[in-house]
Amino acid sequence: MRILYGFLLAAFLLAPAAAQTPTATQITLPAALKATVLADLQAAADDAAANNDTRHGPCWKALATFVDSGIANPLPTKPGVFLLAQKVFDFQAHQGQPLIDTATAQACGPTILDLRITFLQLLAKVGLTVSPIKLPNF
Repeated sequence: MRILYGFLLAAFLLAPAAAQTPTATQITLPAALKATVLADLQAAADDAAANNDTRHGPCWKALATFVDSGIANPLPTKPGVFLLAQKVFDFQAHQGQPLIDTATAQACGPTILDLRITFLQLLAKVGLTVSPIKLPNF
């Protein structure tokens, strides 16, 4: 289960940056899901601390802080084509502000890389590979 959350959070962290506006509402997880994710992140942080894992431990703590704080909602709160167009303009104007804060991104960089490599190795072990060109059979 922890690996699944890791892959979901990794995909979220690798997603393109979105703008945060100071007046936007916050997006938060439903209470039960948030509690489950935070408990899992705390268990991962505790396990990392118990095994002296200084490479991945900081990521679990940073992700817990990120999940607990919520993110600014870049979507309109009311229906309307013109409001949606304005939100697009707001996004373009604030594109330099990343969705994920720098501290979380720096803490999770090694973990994201290790998850990607582990996932690719797993796919290779079960025979799933992607080849951009057809290789001849010998």
